[in-house]
Amino acid sequence: MTNFAVRLVHGPGRDPSRQIREQDGWDEHAAFMDGLVDDGFVILGGPVGDGEQTLHAVEAADENEIEARLAEDPGHGDLVRLEELIRQAPGAHPIKSTNELRSDAFEADEELDEFLAYVTESRHADLA
Repeated sequence: MTNFAVRLVHGPGRDPSRQIREQDGWDEHAAFMDGLVDDGFVILGGPVGDGEQTLHAVEAADENEIEARLAEDPGHGDLVRLEELIRQAPGAHPIKSTNELRSDAFEADEELDEFLAYVTESRHADLA
């Protein structure tokens, strides 16, 4: 299995006058994505930037598996569409814990704490 970054964007059926959770088909799409997390296919992910796209880390055999799994999404094509797949670089490995993240990606504990606080705050703001 290989790790991929998957970027999804809004599809043509999205109504820009309504919040994402008010879109037609949102509940079915959200339940589908939750199932992908429960299956271990989606490792982590969610909205990024201005919320016009989502970024997910997924584990799959290849690009075809990703495309096939996402095509099963009730919101596929209309509510969301696949924009980009990025394969993990050979020899790279996913970060498995905050301790590993702390030692490899940030120069100081404070930088990691700041990053995690920002992510937590952003995620909770999306739920409000």
